[in-house]
Amino acid sequence: MNKLHPRAFWLFVAQGLVTFTFISLVFLFPFSWMFTGLVADEALPTVVGLSLGGSVLICLLVFGGLITIWAKLYYNSYKYEFGKEGVKIERGVIWKKYVTIPYGRIQNIDILRGPLARILGLSDLQIQTAGASGAILTEGRIPGVLREEAEEHRNELISRLSGRKEGL
Repeated sequence: MNKLHPRAFWLFVAQGLVTFTFISLVFLFPFSWMFTGLVADEALPTVVGLSLGGSVLICLLVFGGLITIWAKLYYNSYKYEFGKEGVKIERGVIWKKYVTIPYGRIQNIDILRGPLARILGLSDLQIQTAGASGAILTEGRIPGVLREEAEEHRNELISRLSGRKEGL
């Protein structure tokens, strides 16, 4: 089984931080008005003798650490293989997911490179089947692959698909 490129770990960390920031802004920012008057009156209770800023910094460090640990576990769990009958993908930390996509069901192979992936020189290989389509519903996703490696994987899959169709 193949592992993802080591830089994929940083891709997962960055994606986790972006998600955490978005969730914080959506859920915490609307309620920040409740603390505004308290901070102005200096009546806001401190957490273990820390000010509001210190408490926020501690929270950011804790969540950043948790995101980093989760990214490492997820990175270590992600494996893929181009087997004899199809593409095998294994992933998951708590709930393991094992996917086998038979070559006969593959309809399209895309290479996506989002902003974070481009910064790290990585690509996502998206394997679409007849049963599912679109980036969100992609049945087979292999993130964190070097650009050249993604091209090689796509060419290998296309050649396997061409050979299978000629043999029919």
